[in-house]
Amino acid sequence: MKRFTLLTALFAVFFLGTAVETAAQNGLTSLTYNVSSATGDMAKFVDDTSWLGVQIKGSYFKTENMALTFSFGWQVFDESNHDTIALSFDQADGDVSGFQTRYVNAFPVLAGVQYFLGESRALRPYVGLEAGFNYIIQRFDMGLWSLKEQRFLVAVAPEIGVIVPAGFNSYLVVAGRYDHAFKAGSYVTQEKFDFTYMSLKVGIAWEPGF
Repeated sequence: MKRFTLLTALFAVFFLGTAVETAAQNGLTSLTYNVSSATGDMAKFVDDTSWLGVQIKGSYFKTENMALTFSFGWQVFDESNHDTIALSFDQADGDVSGFQTRYVNAFPVLAGVQYFLGESRALRPYVGLEAGFNYIIQRFDMGLWSLKEQRFLVAVAPEIGVIVPAGFNSYLVVAGRYDHAFKAGSYVTQEKFDFTYMSLKVGIAWEPGF
């Protein structure tokens, strides 16, 4: 498990460096605060709104309107309740109930493409699509007892947004994003599901020379 966590950190550092270096050549680097909500079957495990999310992205323009992207993010979901839940143990499965806290930490590391409308250094709507992997840590705590599973999942993330000039080679960024990590491997729950969530992103982007 520690080896997987270290590998994720190394990938994150690599992608962060690549994103900033690539965008610095001919593009944008953006940093956003993300508010997210689980969707689909993931919402059965953790349904509370996540207020803890961040993403950094580098966009390298191949043409005036098309850019290649590299991004890394971190989103934290947690929920406490008393519901009955079907869990998967090492030797057997079973249902438990009582005060419990459920967590999902998502670390998407993705690359893709963005298409911008409008002219450079103007208000520009855009659409984007990225693919790669999402490193998911799923945890269940009840009293002194804890279950945890973590794994790399194949992921995609479409996005639509707008950048608004803010002066000094910088922009405001507002976007909506949908992250979808496809189910695989072991889960703390008996039910296996895709990890899916919608995000509202607000932040800044800057060009070289900011």
